[in-house]
Amino acid sequence: VTKQMFEQICMENEFVIIAVGAHKPRKFTFPGSEHAISAYEFLRALNEGKKFDFTDKKVVIIGAGNVGMDAGVEAFICGASSVTAVDIQKPAAFGAELNHAKQRGIEIIWPKFTEKYVPEEKKIYFKDGTSLDADFVIMAIGDMPDLEFIPPQIHTERGWVIINEFFQTSNPKVFAIGDVTGLGLV
Repeated sequence: VTKQMFEQICMENEFVIIAVGAHKPRKFTFPGSEHAISAYEFLRALNEGKKFDFTDKKVVIIGAGNVGMDAGVEAFICGASSVTAVDIQKPAAFGAELNHAKQRGIEIIWPKFTEKYVPEEKKIYFKDGTSLDADFVIMAIGDMPDLEFIPPQIHTERGWVIINEFFQTSNPKVFAIGDVTGLGLV
């Protein structure tokens, strides 16, 4: 949806609900980060039928939330010999995602602050001086909504649409629901 399309939709309708989700991968840069794939891109590619051959490969996931665990389970299904998830804080994963990850044997290590990834060495280095073997790196540090179409009259904060207790935005005829207002599980 472009800004022009959104304006047209608003003019033609009494009420509008924004429910676009969060599909823009959050990334941070470090030397070698351009060789990492986001969990969103990885999982989407799998859902679209792309095959990844991780046979005998070591996969490192930066981020140990539920999406990181989903990516880790899928990496094992693609043949990975090991999957390690690293995070800067206590892992946020819980419930079924965490249980499936543990059943598959995903190792979770924290706190780990990524310093660099050197694909030629197949190693990821951390600021504490340690490293892990990594044939493939997946970045799972969250997703953000793509709000390029939102006019400035609809208030946002740190990339999320601000709503009141009735899910109404700063424009009384526009409502927002779901991950566009903040991440969560349905």
